[in-house]
Amino acid sequence: MSEPEDAWSEVFDALPDGRTAHRPVYRTEERRWYVSTGDYRPVKRTRHQLVESIGMTEEKALRDLAGLLREWQEEEPEPHGNRA
Repeated sequence: MSEPEDAWSEVFDALPDGRTAHRPVYRTEERRWYVSTGDYRPVKRTRHQLVESIGMTEEKALRDLAGLLREWQEEEPEPHGNRA
């Protein structure tokens, strides 16, 4: 696999159910790559629905996004029925 494919695999592995990964965008005026995920399910949420990352390269932005998603999931509280 190429570096972009590897980076996308990391994002998809870390992507929670119901979230959509957006196509990376290069902003020439800032010389940075932006990539984000969103949750567009019609459910009331208390958490932010958008997670985004910025990087000097597309791969860096994607890998950073995957790391943010993993951290975000670790912070997610357990549903009431799954508490030990």
